[in-house]
Amino acid sequence: MSTFRIDTKGVPGKMDSLARLRKKLTEGADLLDQYVSELNSEELSGIRSVLRKLSKKLQTDAEAVKKLETGLEEAAGKYMILENRLRTPKPAGENPAYDEEGNCGGSQLSPMAFYRGEDGEIRQGIQSIIRSYYPGLDDRGTEKLLADLELEGCGYVALANTLFGQYAGREEQFLKVFGFPMYAGTGELNFELLVTDLYCSKDKRWKTGTTREEREEIWEDYLEEKGIPVDVRTVEVTAENYEELSWEGELIVGINPCILFDSDGKKVVETEGGHAMTITGMTDDGMFKVSSWGMEYYIMPDDPAYERIQFQQVCY
Repeated sequence: MSTFRIDTKGVPGKMDSLARLRKKLTEGADLLDQYVSELNSEELSGIRSVLRKLSKKLQTDAEAVKKLETGLEEAAGKYMILENRLRTPKPAGENPAYDEEGNCGGSQLSPMAFYRGEDGEIRQGIQSIIRSYYPGLDDRGTEKLLADLELEGCGYVALANTLFGQYAGREEQFLKVFGFPMYAGTGELNFELLVTDLYCSKDKRWKTGTTREEREEIWEDYLEEKGIPVDVRTVEVTAENYEELSWEGELIVGINPCILFDSDGKKVVETEGGHAMTITGMTDDGMFKVSSWGMEYYIMPDDPAYERIQFQQVCY
């Protein structure tokens, strides 16, 4: 592991907020354009002119937010890729997706970061998977797909995190089942390929995000097609029953809004909307350790700030 570290824990939350802001600005501009097209009479020409100016201003603001989002994404992505390259997989027997050596699950930001990065094994793998599902998709369409994955891919990543422990020590079987290696040539788990494949296979392009029920259907269907039996069930998780449940299968939590803490209980992320994560452990004072954006965070399950907190268990 490297001897340096940059504090990137707050970056994904900020990127999520920027993406949502950009979406609202774009939707606002589109709505104003619709109003302009509907105001046909000559008497309303002044109003049309004002609406056009407002629409153009919103579009300009959306482009500015996109530039900021892209710059932040590229800087954080390059750093996270560098960190990942310095990690080594954990010995077989436990889930190598997250451990005390710095591995802490996958990230929905990684596929785009690798796609925009230098041409290499992982980037080529991502391209190959996307083209197998969307043969005619050009570079612009591919970036749009990966941008959508960034925005709504947390549930897909949480599900994918649970799989690698099942194939620890059975890497050849993983290759036969999924069509790509469990580990990249650099020694990193192929999170990006698995998440991209799952997303392309099961995402409904007309909607955003996944519910608890949809995640159950997505994962069970995806693995059934590959001959892997799995049961994704709804459970209630507490400090008292966590240890017993964790022996039966990996746990996923969905929260709304997304409020995450560091190990000292300091709030480091607070964004609107729901977020799904894999639970990786529990502290002595009742906080759940979670994997999100490839990093370790914590949630306080009894915090009244959560409007919704739901749990699932993935049993293989």
